[in-house]
This record gives sequence, C-alpha cells and structure tokens, in this order.
Amino acid sequence: MRRILVITAALVAGACIPQPAGAVPPPPPPPTPPPVTPWWDYGTTITVSGSDTVTSDQPLIVFDVAHGITAVWTADLGDGTIQVRSAHRNPGGSWGAPENVGNPAANSHLTAGSVGIAPNGDVTVVWQAQAGPDVLLYVATRSGGTGTWGIPYVFSTPGDNAGDPWVAADANSHWWVAWSQGHADTYPSINVATRAPDATEWTTTAAISQNSSSYPHLAVAPNGDVAVSWIAGVLHTRVLHSGSWSSIADFSFVCDAEWSNDLEFTSASTLELVTAECPPEDADTGRVYEYSRPAAGSWSAATTLSSARGYNPAIATGTNGEMLATWTMFDEGVSPTQMRARGRRANGTWMTEDLFNGVAAEDHAGAALAMPNGAFLYPYESGTGGSTQKPRISAWLGANGGWESTRGGADAFTDTTPLLAGDGIGNAVAIWRTSAGSVVTQLGDGVGPRLENLSVPANATTGVASPFHVEPVDDWTAVYGMIWIFGDGSTSHDADTTHTYTSSGTYTVTVAADDTGLTPGIATRTVTVTDAPPPTTTTTTDTTTDEPTTTEPTDTGIPTTETPFSEPTPTTPTVLPPTPQPPAKAEARLRGRTLTVTATVTLKRGARCRGTARATTTVSKQRVTLTLKTVGKACVASGSLTLKQAPKTSAKLRITITGRGVTTRTLIAARA
Repeated sequence: MRRILVITAALVAGACIPQPAGAVPPPPPPPTPPPVTPWWDYGTTITVSGSDTVTSDQPLIVFDVAHGITAVWTADLGDGTIQVRSAHRNPGGSWGAPENVGNPAANSHLTAGSVGIAPNGDVTVVWQAQAGPDVLLYVATRSGGTGTWGIPYVFSTPGDNAGDPWVAADANSHWWVAWSQGHADTYPSINVATRAPDATEWTTTAAISQNSSSYPHLAVAPNGDVAVSWIAGVLHTRVLHSGSWSSIADFSFVCDAEWSNDLEFTSASTLELVTAECPPEDADTGRVYEYSRPAAGSWSAATTLSSARGYNPAIATGTNGEMLATWTMFDEGVSPTQMRARGRRANGTWMTEDLFNGVAAEDHAGAALAMPNGAFLYPYESGTGGSTQKPRISAWLGANGGWESTRGGADAFTDTTPLLAGDGIGNAVAIWRTSAGSVVTQLGDGVGPRLENLSVPANATTGVASPFHVEPVDDWTAVYGMIWIFGDGSTSHDADTTHTYTSSGTYTVTVAADDTGLTPGIATRTVTVTDAPPPTTTTTTDTTTDEPTTTEPTDTGIPTTETPFSEPTPTTPTVLPPTPQPPAKAEARLRGRTLTVTATVTLKRGARCRGTARATTTVSKQRVTLTLKTVGKACVASGSLTLKQAPKTSAKLRITITGRGVTTRTLIAARA
C-alpha cells in the first residue's frame, strides 16, 4: 500500500539570505547528490478484459522520439490462432485501444528482441508464425510511432522453418534483423537482413553462422557496428565493423540455452558480453563471466562476476561509463533462487557482488535499464514461488550512490519479470503479464514539469509592479506546486503574478515547479531594477514672509508587507542570486496500523536543527510530536503512531518542522 506524505519543512536559514554586493560570497554548493530515480504510478491494465487472453510471451515496450510509448504483446483468440497486438500512449494522455499488427496465425510468437525503435521515430516489430507446415518470419513498421502499422513483410519462403527473431536500428535509422532459419531438411543457420530508412524492401545477407544455430541476440552500436551472438552447441559471436564481418569467436563452456548470454554496445562502441557457464548438474562450478571487445579488436580475457552458479545474465551500460551486470543465482538442490548484481566503475574496476533477497523468496532478475542521470533501474519478480510472484523495481544509484529500496512494482501477481524502457531524458516505463492473463504497464516519472511561456521582465523600476508569468506542464503526472523567488527575499506561488522591487540592482529570479513525484523543473532569469525618477518638487512664494516653501509628496501611511515565511528584503541595492532550497526527502513505512515517518532536510551553512516537528494525519486527525536530530549536515525528524482506522490509499500526512528566526519552506513527498 502506498500513501502520499506532504511535508512542510521550516529551518533556521540565515545562510539563505541573499548577500549584498561587497559582502562575503555565499558558500560553495554542496556535493552532487545521488541521482534521483523516477516516481512510479500505480500501474494501468492496457488489455481489454474478456477479449484478450495474453499468451505466455513477454510483453514488450518502447519509447518513441516524442516520448510516447508503444506496447506489443500476443493474444490467444481461442480459435487456434494468435494475434500480435499493440497499444500506444502519447505524453500526457492515456492508453489507446489495442490494435492488430498483421493477421492472426497459428503459433505467432514474440522474443525478447522482437520490438525496436529508430531515431526517426519508426517502431518495428518482428515475429514468427505458422503458415501451413512452415514457420515464417514477419516484420511490420509503424512510421513515426503514431501512424498505422504497415503491411507485414515476409522474410521466409515456403518450406522454411524460421524463428528466434531480433530487431534493432542504428543511429541513422537503418534497420537490422537477425534470426535462425532452416529450409526443408537443412539445419538452421543465423541470417541477417537490413533495410535503409524509408525503404520498403529488406536485403538479406548470406548466412553468418554454421549449421544448427539458434537463439540469436543482436546489438547495434552508435557508430553503426553490428554484433550477433548465437548458440550452436556453444556460444558464438560475429561483429560487423566497417562493412566487414569478423571471424567467428566461440566460448566453449557457455550454456546451450537462450538465456545464457547478453551483449550490448557502450556509448564508445565497445562491445560488452556477459555469459553463463553450464556445468554438469551435480557440479557447483557454473559462473557468470564478462568479456569486452573494442570495435576493431578481439575479445578480452574473462572476468568472473559470480561467486556461485548463475543463469539469465544481463548487462546495462551507462553514458557515464559505469555498468551493471545482473543474473539469477541457483545452486542445484538449494532453494531459493537469488537475485545477484555487480556494478562496474567508470575506470573499469568491478565492485563487490550484491545479494538482493533472503532465504524465503524465489526471485528472478531482469535486465537493468541505464538512466541518463547515472542511475540504473533494476526489475525483478519476487515471491515464494508459483502464483505468489510480484513485479518489483529497485535502483542502483551508481558507484558512489549505492542501492535504493524498491520503489516501483505492484501488488498484482505476475507471470513475467518486468521489462523496462526509457525515453533518454529520465522517464521510464515497465510492462509485465499478470497471472490473470492481462498486460500491465507502470510509468516512472523522472523529469520535472516544463516551464512553458515563461515571461520575466528584463528591466523593472522601483515602486512599480512588474508582471511575471509561467505555465508549468508535465507529460506524465500532475503539476504539484510552483514558486517564484524574486531575489530580494520575496516569493509567490501564483503562476501569473506581479512583484514590486523597492531597491535598485540586479536580481536573479528563480521559478520552479514540481510534479506528483516532486521532481522539479527550474529556470532562472536576471532582472535589472533602476530607481524611479525623483518626485516633482513645487516651489511657491509666501506673500507674507517672502520665504519659499516646499510641498513634499503625501505619505499614504500604508506599511510595506512581506510574504509569510519569506526572507527579509536587503537594505542594499544590489543582491546576489539566492541559494537554492536544500534537498529534502521523506519516507514512510506502514506495518499493520503502525505508521513510521522520517523526514530529512539538508542544512545550509549557518542553519540549525531546532524547534518542533509534528505529524498529523488528514484521515484520522491524529497528531504525533517527532524527534529532531542533527545527522551530519541534515536535520532528521522521526516518529511513529498507531492509526485509529484502516488507512486509505488517498490518505495524506502533513509534517511541519519549525525553527526560530527567518525561515523558508519546501514541499517534498514520500510513499508507504
């Protein structure tokens, strides 16, 4: 169960006051915090109840270049045929109705690599299906990700036995497909086909493998290199570089199974491979290994990643050079299975092996997703086996950030490990098949609102109200709140507002908005304020005394007001930009009716952790005084209370931390 907690934190913040020109400059910014992971919604079932019975194939999902989402799955129509279906969701919208891709056929089947996205926005899906006595390969493309699916192209010919397709596109939207194919009585080999952007015909190359080959994996590098791995008794690989295929490399001890390897190119076009060794059933010698290969080089020696027997290895590489390898560990005759992972620093050194569950679970690791901010999302299914498995998503915050507790996932039972996709700017989506035969997606919002139609005056005059305008828009969740910080100690929470400066100078104006997950969108502008012209002085002659008199402007008697909880207006004309609000977070844990809350606010230089902190539930109106404690450079408020009534998903909790002196406020959220 999750609930939203709203925390208002007010701390002594003398160091937050803008300093006048000539004063001691503000302290340096704090160290870069660990990357922020997405805020996950509650999940959406995108299949139609009663009309779709989803097959056991893993549902697939991709983001397009416009940050829309396309999901693909197979549905059993109940008449002996299976239909490939898809659904699309635009940013800020909802899922559209499922639509058919191609025609229904017997034994239509998707693989883990059956869907790809090109930089030009095209989405391509490739699948195998029965056509009489033959198994043929079909591929269909939807231009721009939002149009209609084209007529499927058929790779194979009568008499063929094709399968195990994998599709990917390079940086120039050039498509590649790899699959295994036999004909008549011949053993299957690995074939590769390619298609130029906007072309309709595919060009098939000669077979790149020997006979009896199956389970190809395909990877395409930023520089256009192509790598294919496959199983033919043992694992083999070939790499296409500068138009020429390398010789076949073999890894003689790797399992003869589909789940035995994974390969991926890094941003520098270095090829990374993880493999699983298959020892005899009664042996405990099976390990997970990693290899690397430069674009025009050869494979490195093996690096042993696992301390025990493992399978289903996967690898994810980040843009910062870090890497995460994941696998499921299993010892013969020992229950349960266990999730394992190992991170690699940007300098190439591997970190220690991590274990993710205790001895009472049957957990299975999925393939991690590298995020643009350096985090890695880690999907898995967890439970005690059978129908008790549930989807979960955790995160590795990079070599210097450690592991974050599980954030995504749902309480619905699953038959498949969640599959992840990202849009390249910080948003993510997960998809899985439930044990009830439905397809569920869950959105991870990791990007703050866009600040559209931002209007800040470049120049202003003291004593004259100046207009400020912004329209916060978020693609995936609602805008939660916003604030203007005018640089003179005043603030406003109205998107369309005015502000009057009382002193001339150059001010930095900051506008920020956050979404439901409290991920901020921030912009700054500079306003130059000049003094208003001096008031007109009127001189008259007193006929009695012959002495001039001066009439000054009338004092209105209206006192100057300050925004509550704002910083005081400096008395000097020029101010420096305000120090940004310190990072803050909150967590809540619910066990039965006992709710434990912890709120943490990073202290700025000169600030103190003192005063009072209270928590009040909005459902049962209960209040508890929290304990304040300074931990390093943070102020931590913690406590617990027993709820009088069963909590509801929509319940909220408000926590206030109050200190002495000048205060500021920030809003943060947490879930239980």
